[in-house]
Amino acid sequence: QPAGRGERLARLKLDRDEQKALVGKHIKELARSDSRRIMALVAYAAPGNLLDALPEQLQAYLDLDLADLAEINWKRLHFPDLRDKLKQDLEAELKLQLQADSGESPGQLLRRHAPRAIGSGKRAVLWLNWGIFGQGTGQQKPPTSKQLEEWLQFCGDFLGGKCPTDLRVVCSAAIETAETKHQRLAETLQAFGWQPWCRRPEFRLSVLPPLGKVEESHLYDFLVDGQSHCDPGIQAEVARRLIVKTGGVFEDLVALIEEAEQGGSWYALLTRLQREQGAAPAAADDEPF
Repeated sequence: QPAGRGERLARLKLDRDEQKALVGKHIKELARSDSRRIMALVAYAAPGNLLDALPEQLQAYLDLDLADLAEINWKRLHFPDLRDKLKQDLEAELKLQLQADSGESPGQLLRRHAPRAIGSGKRAVLWLNWGIFGQGTGQQKPPTSKQLEEWLQFCGDFLGGKCPTDLRVVCSAAIETAETKHQRLAETLQAFGWQPWCRRPEFRLSVLPPLGKVEESHLYDFLVDGQSHCDPGIQAEVARRLIVKTGGVFEDLVALIEEAEQGGSWYALLTRLQREQGAAPAAADDEPF
């Protein structure tokens, strides 16, 4: 039986503060802008970071953070399997997956799937999630540099030219790739940002910092802020020992937190970690600075 939202708070709320804050800032700017229509959002991380959960993490955050400013409809799309004529195929897939009616223009199609925000004082935002790319099960094959550029040009040129003036569209994609490839990916995306097609006033490319390991302080904040049922008396030791156990790897941390929340016990988990790790981790020294 799948875990309920309350039991899945760890994967929704744990850390990712930097990425959430940046997305929130950029979408607020998008919603308030008179000229900008489209934002392409690219996220990336090494395996083990639950990158496929990022859209849900962002949605849980933005539903609260943008409550007074924007109304967002979220749509999950699939990237074309064949990519020889990618921009053409992206247009065809958009119409197919959003079930365009005969004779319906791209602008009308986008509007039909966007929230009805007329009279609410909020900006209507349509979020098109193009999925996760990588080598894992259920992931789409990784894009080449050329394919990534073609997708971004499709977002800026095609969608930017068709989007109604009162609507805003976010196109997101997530790439799971080894840490050794992160610098090349970051440099490639940075180079795209200087291209004339990326400098159109109606388009913005937003690249998130790579998702990484969770620090002990973030985990402790998560426990203290009432996001779990861990008793206050053991939160500090639990946080230290979970970081020792997992090295801060997001996926491993979430698995242990969800185990304790879903019918397990925080005390049982702590006892197991104590048995594995021996004495409590050493406290910081008290020498003057």
